[in-house]
Amino acid sequence: MTDRKGRCYRYKDLVYYAYNGLVAMEDERDGSWVVILPDDIDARADALEQILRRTPQSRGVAYERDLYRETKNTINDMRQCAKEARDMGDPSDPLVQAFNRRHRPGPKSISLRGGADPAGYPELPTLPRGRYTGRTASPDVSMPVQGLRVCNRIRKPPRRRSQLILP
Repeated sequence: MTDRKGRCYRYKDLVYYAYNGLVAMEDERDGSWVVILPDDIDARADALEQILRRTPQSRGVAYERDLYRETKNTINDMRQCAKEARDMGDPSDPLVQAFNRRHRPGPKSISLRGGADPAGYPELPTLPRGRYTGRTASPDVSMPVQGLRVCNRIRKPPRRRSQLILP
C-alpha cells in the first residue's frame, strides 16, 4: 500500500494532515504526535467553533481580531483536512481493506545459493545423538527413566494436608 498524504495545515506549533484516511497531528514543541479519525478532528473543530461563537468579534483590540480570524481559518482548515481524509477512504471500511489487500506488495523471496558464498558455511561440530530419541538435541533437564520408556508424569500432584485433629 502506498502512503497517501494530504496537504499540511498549521496552527501555531501544531501541524496536522490527512494520512491514509486518518488525520495525523504533530506537536512541534515536544515532538509528540497522534493519529485520529476524521470524525474526531471534526469534533475538535466544532468545540473551537462553540468557543468562537461566545467570543465577541467586534472588539477594538487588533490582537483579538487577528486571533479571532486565525481561529476561524483554523476551523475551516480542520474541516478541509477531515474532508481530505474521508476522500482517501476510511481504513476500517471493508472495501478499502479489500483494495489494500489486492495492492499490497507480495512477500519478497531471497534465494541463498550455496555456491554464491566462496567461503561457504563453517563446519559445525556434530552433537551426540540422544540415547532414547535418536535426535541430536538433548533437553536441559533430565527426565526420569523407567526401563526404556520415558516417564510421562512431569508434574507431581499436590500433596494433601494431613487430617490430624488436635484436641
